[in-house]
Formats: sequence, structure tokens, C-alpha cells
Amino acid sequence: MKSTLGVLLLVAGLCACTNQQVYDSVQNGNKLECDKLQTVQRDECLKRIGPTYDKYEEDRKKLLKKTE
Repeated sequence: MKSTLGVLLLVAGLCACTNQQVYDSVQNGNKLECDKLQTVQRDECLKRIGPTYDKYEEDRKKLLKKTE
């Protein structure tokens, strides 16, 4: 019973996150992983990290309009 309640609370908490919060969290995790690398590798890793959430959302909306 306690584990079921815990799972329900976890799911409710995850649903409360906005898309931007999830996006930013993933981006921050990626940056932390890049920081573990040496200078040249780190720089290359950071270049592969996606755009800001605002830029991502703008690009996503443009793509959705094209498919309508």
C-alpha cells in the first residue's frame, strides 16, 4: 500500500512539471556530463547540447505549422 501511494505521488509530481522544466533539467544533466570531460572533449560535448528552451519551442511550432 505504501509503495502504491509513493508511486502515485511520484507520478503526480512528474505531471506537475512544465515542459520547460523538464527540458531545462535534461539540458542541465547533459551539461554536467560534459563537465566531466577534458577540455577539448568538453567543448565538443557542449556544442552538441541543444538550443535554449525558447529557441526549441519556436522551432517546434514552426515545424507543427508546416504539417498542418
